Amino acid sequence: MKKQKPSNKPVPSPQAKGQSIPKPSPPSVQSQAWDPRLVLGLHLLTLLLSLLFLRMGYFNLPLDRDESAYAYLGKRALEGGKIYQDFYEMKPPLLFYSYSLLVTLFGYSQVGLRFAAFVLSFFNAFGVYAVGRSLFKPAWALSGALVYLVLVSNPHVNGVLAQSELLVMIAVLGSAYFLFQWLKGEEHTKAWRQLILAGVLMSAAVLIKQTAVFFFGFAAVVLFSAHLLQNRDGNKFLGIVRDGLWFSVGVLGMLALCLLPILLSGSFEDFKYWNFTHSLQYSNTIDDQEAKDVFNYFLGKVTGKYELTWLFGLAGGVLVLLNPRLTWAQRLGLFSFGLMAIWTITPGRRYYGHYWLQLIPAVGVLAAGTLDTLAHWTGKSNAQTGKWVAGAIGSLVLMITLSSSASIWRGNGGEAQVRDISRGNPYLENRFIADFLKTQMQTGDQLAVLGSEPQLYVYLDKKGPSRHFYPSFLSRKNEKTLAWQREALADLEKTAPKFLVFSFLPNSWSVKEDSDPILYKGAFSWMQGKYEAIGYVDYINGNTEPAELIFDASASTYKPQGQYYMMILRKKS
Repeated sequence: MKKQKPSNKPVPSPQAKGQSIPKPSPPSVQSQAWDPRLVLGLHLLTLLLSLLFLRMGYFNLPLDRDESAYAYLGKRALEGGKIYQDFYEMKPPLLFYSYSLLVTLFGYSQVGLRFAAFVLSFFNAFGVYAVGRSLFKPAWALSGALVYLVLVSNPHVNGVLAQSELLVMIAVLGSAYFLFQWLKGEEHTKAWRQLILAGVLMSAAVLIKQTAVFFFGFAAVVLFSAHLLQNRDGNKFLGIVRDGLWFSVGVLGMLALCLLPILLSGSFEDFKYWNFTHSLQYSNTIDDQEAKDVFNYFLGKVTGKYELTWLFGLAGGVLVLLNPRLTWAQRLGLFSFGLMAIWTITPGRRYYGHYWLQLIPAVGVLAAGTLDTLAHWTGKSNAQTGKWVAGAIGSLVLMITLSSSASIWRGNGGEAQVRDISRGNPYLENRFIADFLKTQMQTGDQLAVLGSEPQLYVYLDKKGPSRHFYPSFLSRKNEKTLAWQREALADLEKTAPKFLVFSFLPNSWSVKEDSDPILYKGAFSWMQGKYEAIGYVDYINGNTEPAELIFDASASTYKPQGQYYMMILRKKS
């Protein structure tokens, strides 16, 4: 068979045949990738509107004890007081500065703190989104952030309040973002900067609340696994040392920045006492049975009607280990992030609702991991199918949770719900008392609150007569409390404020069997004959039921009928 020689004749052009050249059709809209900036903007708008939708009923929620104490301390710091000398808390120094910033930005009021809680919750959602987007597709990162918003809008976890854990997790999530970005190793020139920033933010978290120290375990896992499992560069040992030092530069830099003012002011010994000695004493004041009862109570409140979303998120802690799209360093980093977050709930064995705020962001990130793993498993033959299946499952989980928990998140902060959230604390009644005192007090009148109810100082914008504004700290017997109780009593007698609020509630004093209530008894004895009652809040049926409110003239002859009550008093002319 002869081979046909190629023809040398020119091929006639379409024009020669009278044909027109077909113009290339523009790519369809569907084939064009969305502008990442547009995607980011739409996702952030989705998060903002979702948070507003879930939080609408809680902007008028009364102040609680912790957020009020922190706001009070932030205000004192703004006024130039010395931390741990002129005022104190058993928390690290950055907590005071953080609340100074919140008070400055949002105002020293109930409205200001509610708006602060909203903004902090949004930044946490963005942090979950940023960490998720550094590992997964933007859609899964958005879903993880929505999981966070759904769980944090359960009022029993106190995310609707301006709690310190919201500040802690903004810093932790920022650190996690930089660590996972560093783990990618895409821009080696920025590696040292990412590690320093991660260290700064992780240190900041611990300097707001001590329990964030467990997240250093997550950072260690990332640093070690990056070199031992990924062979990033050169000698593994030297690489770990070098990158660990960069991370430590950030940690120590933030630590020095916060501790230097304390050293210069001569408050370092007081800093050590409140952050170490007193904190350990506080952790050891609960027995095994009480710890078990408290855990079961708050576990039910935090997860009740939200169980499906909790399980969906926490399942990611295992599923990410099986996700081949991730490197082993990323898998172990995510797993340790969730594990360390669980650990933050355990110190002190009290398991209060706001402690869980340190776990919920990790659940959101792991939920994104759950979706990514499901998309991989169900999309092996068709990636688009996997995306639709995973998206449908995630959407179904959220819809079921929102439907089953509607009675909780759609609450309007009414009296019954406030009492359920406050668990025997006079948060609602403190607002009634403050409203009444506003009608009685004049500019310059001083107030003393005998009991740990700093909400009243915030509502009325008043400063207590003593640095010991939180008597509950003085009820734990140790080498300092007797002298401090005498100091607080002397401050009260010296100031002799025009108005007193005396709380006869157990949670307000936390008196133990071995307590020596010098302040409690001394203040009650001192005020006799000097002050007259102008109001009572009487818990006739116990402090978990609505109280009887007696104000003005009728209070002068009233006799409390309940075991628990609060007195409002005015100095006699």
